Amino acid sequence: MSRLLLGNADAVVTTVSSRSKQIFDLADGRMRHVSFDFPGAEGLEISANCVVVNLTETTPPALARQVINSGGWFLETSASPGYLDEKTQALQGADGPGTAILGVGVVPGLTNLMAVDITAKASDTVQIDIGVEMEWAAATRLPRPKGSWALPESLTPWLLMTDCARPRQVAPGQFKREFAFGEGGPLRQSIGYEFVGHTMIAKAVDPHLKTVRSFVALSPAWMTRALGLLLSLGLGPAIGKNSRVLTTWLLRTHAFGLARLRLVVEGLNDAGRLTGHMHLATGDQADVTAAVILATVQSALAHRDPFPKRVSRITDHLGFDTALAKVQRVLPGTWVTDSFGRRIADQSADGRGNWLSKIRRLGVICWTLLREFRALCNREPLSDGDTRATDFVRALIGLGPTFVKLGQILSTRPDILPATYIAELEQLQEHAPPVPFDVIRATAETELGSAVADHFATFDPKPVAFAPMAQVHRATLADNTAVAVKVQRPDMDTLISRDLDALGLGIAPLALVA
Repeated sequence: MSRLLLGNADAVVTTVSSRSKQIFDLADGRMRHVSFDFPGAEGLEISANCVVVNLTETTPPALARQVINSGGWFLETSASPGYLDEKTQALQGADGPGTAILGVGVVPGLTNLMAVDITAKASDTVQIDIGVEMEWAAATRLPRPKGSWALPESLTPWLLMTDCARPRQVAPGQFKREFAFGEGGPLRQSIGYEFVGHTMIAKAVDPHLKTVRSFVALSPAWMTRALGLLLSLGLGPAIGKNSRVLTTWLLRTHAFGLARLRLVVEGLNDAGRLTGHMHLATGDQADVTAAVILATVQSALAHRDPFPKRVSRITDHLGFDTALAKVQRVLPGTWVTDSFGRRIADQSADGRGNWLSKIRRLGVICWTLLREFRALCNREPLSDGDTRATDFVRALIGLGPTFVKLGQILSTRPDILPATYIAELEQLQEHAPPVPFDVIRATAETELGSAVADHFATFDPKPVAFAPMAQVHRATLADNTAVAVKVQRPDMDTLISRDLDALGLGIAPLALVA
């Protein structure tokens, strides 16, 4: 964190910890360390316009108030709901020109920015579902203060934001769902988990949003299943009661697997249909958190006038694209895709000539389709609360555009699918979030070889129709002839070619046998 700030911010960096009281300078005077006891904030000098990043849950509220009263910025990285509630209440009494920014991290933080981005682009969104997949290596490397709250918060009853104004208490493991972490990846079981981002997201987009749910999946997958089993046996409270002992043991275990964090945020409308989705895959959670902190610090340093709120949220200061740029600078392998045309992907491991990637992709396709068709062939009749049809459509969307097209074809075949499935599949014919016009214009100009204005007298930025593969815009030629321009969504050929290559690899042995 300190290296990032020194390399990217024109400021002096001071680190503070509760050790023996001493002061020493590093990095040619641009960085210094202060050891300070924290029973209160007495004796610690806070300069005006400073930015304080809090990385521990033992910092006294008096210090945060002192920062705000002196005109500084207090960045809170904690994700513990109880701790943040207490800190927010304590900061309400601050009357200085400074500001506290809550939710500066990944969850909450980056996920909040993703959720707000979806609700801004899809105004009919009334529900947000957040999925977080953590490699076990990343989980075991969490700092001790973070790890100490991770277990009890996930294993004790908590409030689920439904209709925002009427949260209801749910038991740990009471609800689950599946996510495709990574576009075209297999569906992974995830368990309902309390993140403080619930209330932050609800307040950021109120009054449109009704429900915010968050889920967590551990990798390897057996750890999620093991946690689900423990919760189903009612052992959550017992584990939570002994969380400190268990967390200490977990932090000492050998970390295995690559440190990786993958996020999915989905928006849904009143009918339960997808309004938009975002997928992000990156590296170690600690590095991602540092990148988000850096983006927030730079935003605070660039803000000249006092912020109108004494207590604010990260969504008041940053947009998703700004945070993403910093994350990609720290972790160049980070990729993100969404249903709005944003596609920043690391293609190095998914080239068409990579046999291993083809085999992996073929395995994902076969496993997903076999599982869904097995559910489809279940002899039990579909009930009103049955989600098999909805899960089938979500699986097709998760597999990507090739299988969305397959779903469109299947929606015209009531002779082979039940009516419930046909009704869900029909949404693929007409429901797809529009791609932003900047992306459409760039795609059109790449295909045309010059600016849109060189070919059309007018080009309406608002689409008249949009589907999973392309969208249509009104335009006029130089002679005032009205035309309709159909523009393919970006990278569609690459994604379809990837799937056809994988399917071709699977069909080739059958052709030899035939």
